[in-house]
Amino acid sequence: MYRVARRVNPGIRLVAVDHDQMVLRHLRAEAGDRAVIDVDVRDVAALLRELDAVVDWSQPLGVMLCAVLHFVADHEEDGEGAHAIAEAIISRLAPGSLVAISHTCSTGADPGVITGISAAYQRHGLRLVCGTRKRSKTCSPTG
Repeated sequence: MYRVARRVNPGIRLVAVDHDQMVLRHLRAEAGDRAVIDVDVRDVAALLRELDAVVDWSQPLGVMLCAVLHFVADHEEDGEGAHAIAEAIISRLAPGSLVAISHTCSTGADPGVITGISAAYQRHGLRLVCGTRKRSKTCSPTG
């Protein structure tokens, strides 16, 4: 994604957020002028504090919450839920900003496949939280 964004706009400022140490090593190895933030998105106060240091919220931004919110429940015991995370970021955006959010959806999926995928994530300490058509009017079996 970063390479595509850079090809479209060579002057773009990019920020990556993660808290997995392996992912952070890779991000930092090819960071260039991209900011890399080490924070758990469930800690919204820390996330916003780190973003405030590198983001000009008064300018239109492109935000991609891709492949992250399906690891966060709607209400977390040890942090903010998926809706709170998205709302905290979106509420700060200037007019003209764009947001892309991806989330898994179990509606129409084979329950055995969902169970298998969930188990694979759990073996690595991650929990998969699938959306359903009830939770999101934009959810479809293919995306």
